[in-house]
Amino acid sequence: MTGAERNPRKKIRISIIDILIVLVIAACIVGTFIHYRVYEKNNEVVTDDNSLISVLYSSLTPEVAERAVVGDMVFFDSGEALGRIVEVVVEDAEVYHKDTDGKWVIGTDTTKKDVTVTLQVEGDFTEGGFLANGTKYVAAGMEIEVYTPKFSGKGLIFEVKKQAE
Repeated sequence: MTGAERNPRKKIRISIIDILIVLVIAACIVGTFIHYRVYEKNNEVVTDDNSLISVLYSSLTPEVAERAVVGDMVFFDSGEALGRIVEVVVEDAEVYHKDTDGKWVIGTDTTKKDVTVTLQVEGDFTEGGFLANGTKYVAAGMEIEVYTPKFSGKGLIFEVKKQAE
């Protein structure tokens, strides 16, 4: 009989690698706890910047153009609130046509209206752009589909600026 066969109990050997593995697992658990319990609660989305977003709706009928009213709440097509209308400018629609020389010139169409709507929106200016209501990025050049209780349409954002206080 050998010595291993005489002693039925095996000895547990702990090496430095086993201790390091246990410490790494413990650090991961503590880090996860700190992230979800402390960091997430103290760093909520901040929406404290006010901005003015200007949206152009082109070639609307006069009846539809009259439905954009100052003071109405504006919502994304998903149902989330975007902001409130603070200014509405209605003008005759600008159209391009060829003159007698075949050159493109700009003119007006009195049967259609171009509507410029300025919205007051709360959000956060970040390095990537403006985060409207802490949920959606908006920037000049984007098409946006919004609606109010009386008006809906797809328009072109042509300006996003910080509102003077």
